Amino acid sequence: MKTADKDVPVIIAALVIAAIPYWVRLPFWISLWCLFFWGYALLAARRKAPPPRPWLRQALIPAGLLGVLGSNDWSLAGNTFVGMLAIMVSLKPLEIETRRDKMITVFLTYFLILTHLLYVNSFFTALHMLVSVCSSTAALIRINHAGAGMPENLKLSVRIMLQALPLTIVMFILFPRIHGHFWGLSNPADYRTGFSERLAPGDISNLARDNGIAFRVDFHGDIPGPEHLYWRGIVYWRFTGHGWERDSRVPPRRGVFAATETVQYTVSLEPHGMRWWFSLDLPESAPRPARLLDDFTLISWRRITRRTVYTLESRRAHHTGPMRFWEAAALELPPQGNPGARALAQQWSRRHREPEAIVAAALLFLKENEFSYTLRPTPLEGDRIDDFLFRTRNGYCEHYASAFAFLMRAAQIPARIVGGYLGGERNPFGNYLIVRQSDAHAWVEVWLPKTGWTRVDPTSVIAPARIRQGSAAALPPAERPIYLSSRYLALLYRYWKPVQFAWDRVNTGWDTWVIGYSRSRQRELLTSGEIMGDPLKRLLIGILILSGAIAAGLGLFYRGLRKSAPVRTEKAPRAYEIFCRKLACITHPRRPEQGPVDFARQVAGQRPDLAERIGEITALYVRLRYGRGGDARDEKRLQKLVKGFKPRKR
Repeated sequence: MKTADKDVPVIIAALVIAAIPYWVRLPFWISLWCLFFWGYALLAARRKAPPPRPWLRQALIPAGLLGVLGSNDWSLAGNTFVGMLAIMVSLKPLEIETRRDKMITVFLTYFLILTHLLYVNSFFTALHMLVSVCSSTAALIRINHAGAGMPENLKLSVRIMLQALPLTIVMFILFPRIHGHFWGLSNPADYRTGFSERLAPGDISNLARDNGIAFRVDFHGDIPGPEHLYWRGIVYWRFTGHGWERDSRVPPRRGVFAATETVQYTVSLEPHGMRWWFSLDLPESAPRPARLLDDFTLISWRRITRRTVYTLESRRAHHTGPMRFWEAAALELPPQGNPGARALAQQWSRRHREPEAIVAAALLFLKENEFSYTLRPTPLEGDRIDDFLFRTRNGYCEHYASAFAFLMRAAQIPARIVGGYLGGERNPFGNYLIVRQSDAHAWVEVWLPKTGWTRVDPTSVIAPARIRQGSAAALPPAERPIYLSSRYLALLYRYWKPVQFAWDRVNTGWDTWVIGYSRSRQRELLTSGEIMGDPLKRLLIGILILSGAIAAGLGLFYRGLRKSAPVRTEKAPRAYEIFCRKLACITHPRRPEQGPVDFARQVAGQRPDLAERIGEITALYVRLRYGRGGDARDEKRLQKLVKGFKPRKR
């Protein structure tokens, strides 16, 4: 009866470590599938369960692959291929019989680790991959050096990775960068944004509890006050009676506009699957690959499917100039509907001559008629604007923006709705703003003769705290996040928040200097500073850095090689020669090309009664001669075992 295979548990442990991130990315049944068959392979290796039949293993492969295809709607997307790899890796340990099977399983583990880069490139992913590579390399070492313990294998694995680190860093800095990103799957399910090309009551309020990050902003100077942090994304021009739509006929922006205050900043935009960028009102120009439209929105030529970093300059105190002919769309309304709102707006226009007075009258109406700010607005019926203004009188920012823009148009004042974000959370560890999906907001712009397009936020009248303290502070107590509803949870959240900020700072630095280390950033790094000005000097510095890294890596490798080199002694080979002569008396002599392990296996097959003693002597000799060595006591023990070994012919 065969003994238990001690390599299989180590291999399965490496597989489990490598597959940890997939428990939340792949369908749940694939995780259970992997755990079940890995557990069964572990029991089979310990001889506590019978090995599966070959026909059963062959039947499980197509069954698992069909299940993966069905879980992904029969499409060959990135998740499909990764799921198929997980199925194959889960079944491979069931057929481990030889050393070759073990090596193939470990190599598949490396492939499984590599696929993590197709999803996430965060600092945590890099740490997990380092741990996974270390454990898989330790399993590989154990397969080839069975005599050592697992702690020694892990130490050797860490040493190998440290020896490769200097050259890895230098090659990362100096090796020419490819254009674009090599890694990354476009997965629409991961895109998160609060806006589409249509806006209806309830669209933005659904995001109030989404704490995901929309983008980060690093200002080239002081951070403006909260009342200036309006992040423009999309402008809605057409009112359909039920909601608002973007106008695709907006022309590109040409010329400049008058302004007195400017601010520069860099935005790191998370992928959201749409084409618009977000900017502080009002952007002056558009960097490539985006274009600036005449309503001051930034549109990319391609959908935002990966993190995008861009630098802008915006103007705050401004006059946008006269109205253009195409902007007459800001006065259009359906011919019928919402008669109450139309009558109210016409009453203001008859009473006031100046458009600024009409705007003030509309804001006063919202302030004095018990409107409330809530995430749970009463459903609207019939003419939605009238129903909101005269019956429900509760809603989120899109309700107020929609009603206010309608009133302005009914009073013959051009108006449009702007969708974007308001505010941001300053990270004290990096002095940059974090804008989250819960900061999504909608406001109104009206055209006034004295200032051009002017921002008017009706939400600021209903919930002033929304502007300075964020959406959570403006909501009723029952609708606030759970960490604000309890004094103890609020205290815990206050201590947990700095940890979140610190981790976000680490991830941001990783994204900027590692994931975002593009060809242009490499050029900036290698050409910055006085010492980098001369091309010849840059070449010489690059050669010196590369040579130093190679020397450091070789030094570490040589040091580790000397430390782990096997003990070369005269006594062990001499004792083994005597051992081989004794075995030659009872079987065929050892062939010159035959290794000690193969020779021992051959003799043990012919003489099972001597198998245990032959195996003990051979293992001790292999460790002394080819392993990481032993001490004088092992040499004496080998000599004693060989001297006491006196086989007799049958």
